[in-house]
Amino acid sequence: MTEQMKKKIEQFCIENDLLHKKDGIVVGVSGGADSVFLIYFLKEIMERWELRLHVVHINHGIRGKEALHDEQYTKELSKRFSIPCTIFRENIPKRATEWKMTEEEAGRTYRYQCFEKVRQELGFDAVAIAHHQNDQAETVLFQMLRGSSLRGLGGIRPKRGYIIRPLLLCNREEIENSLQEEHISYCTDQTNGQNDYTRNAIRNCIIPAMQKYIQPKAAQHIAKSGMYLQEVMEYLDRERDRIYERIVTQLQEEQINGYRIRRSDFVQLPSVMQKEIIMKLFEQTAGRKKDITTANVEETVKIFLGETGKKAMLPYHMIAERSYEDLYLYRKEEQSKHVEFWEDKLVLGKTYIFQIENEKQMQVTFYRKDISEMKENNQKKLCTKCFDYDKMGIMPI
Repeated sequence: MTEQMKKKIEQFCIENDLLHKKDGIVVGVSGGADSVFLIYFLKEIMERWELRLHVVHINHGIRGKEALHDEQYTKELSKRFSIPCTIFRENIPKRATEWKMTEEEAGRTYRYQCFEKVRQELGFDAVAIAHHQNDQAETVLFQMLRGSSLRGLGGIRPKRGYIIRPLLLCNREEIENSLQEEHISYCTDQTNGQNDYTRNAIRNCIIPAMQKYIQPKAAQHIAKSGMYLQEVMEYLDRERDRIYERIVTQLQEEQINGYRIRRSDFVQLPSVMQKEIIMKLFEQTAGRKKDITTANVEETVKIFLGETGKKAMLPYHMIAERSYEDLYLYRKEEQSKHVEFWEDKLVLGKTYIFQIENEKQMQVTFYRKDISEMKENNQKKLCTKCFDYDKMGIMPI
């Protein structure tokens, strides 16, 4: 590793508050080029920064002998660098079914659980992940294509909680060239060449086409745009929190978790700040952001700026309502418990009645059918919707 490369990464770490003297760092190492380069870099600066390092490797139980090879390689590399190593093995396809996730999502969730488990056991300060500039570009493009908000377009942050990403300023070519110059081998995951996953298609097809036909440094430029948007969002976050404290009041009613805003305060805000305030209200009321979309935010804005008496039913049984000069976002506690009941115990063949807006009701019955049994005209019926049974966890009646 050249001194110039080392100084570039160190400076990035200092500017983003990623490293401190005497830090204990759990390092996620898959055996691929990126994570091998990460542990190599940290080993290089370990003595000067007085770092304590511990490698964690996860065998996902998916790629058979290839995964075992990666596991053994990581053990040997850690031994060569005189760094302790912990190996986790898990059947991720089975976990994905249990958690109702894709294998990609389940693998990521399990990895971060393992990293945090070891970090807490050792009392360490951070978990280092090997995301780099190309990963940043792929994330920004992925979020753009799925219609993400400005926040999502910022991509991967250098630091989030205990997670640090020292390599976000490096591109894949720099990393692989550095390893070759130092004669350091690494493992190659053959599935990275398959385009079954959206990210692989972006990595293997879309970005190379952009680099060939539009701009050779497309990945670097996209990544830099994402980092710039992160700076914009940091400023908006500070402004949002300041305004939130001034205009939002928590409701004190029993059995209701929610918040009130004076409409006169809300209408004076710029459009972008109205949406940011609503997103924070969602997170505070529901306790999470997952499954809350831009469409939910826009629907709530319409309610808040519309006629008095209007309501919108939102995820997690939240309700947005305008009542004269007050705006409300709330969730009744008995309704929130009801949500957990539906999520855990839906039964095939049984009819459920759901309360929807304007005091109307909807009857829903779940059936299981093989796709070959579904006639084309049935799939087109307005009141018939198809879902992936394996991801729903429904009990047979």
